[in-house]
Amino acid sequence: MSLYVDTSCLLKLFFDEPETERTIELVAREERVVVSSLARLEAVIQIQARTTDRMLSSSAGARPQVA
Repeated sequence: MSLYVDTSCLLKLFFDEPETERTIELVAREERVVVSSLARLEAVIQIQARTTDRMLSSSAGARPQVA
């Protein structure tokens, strides 16, 4: 079975947000996790926005590799 992860769940894997711990638990249990190209793109945009808004340092914003 596969688990589909949308953008909001994907960002919880990078940032401490409400439900982050539960999201990590669910993802860790799955053998296969599916993330769409759109979700990856949206996550990159959100990471860049946090860097622009100085909520995240440039070096920290560059670390996540969403491929």
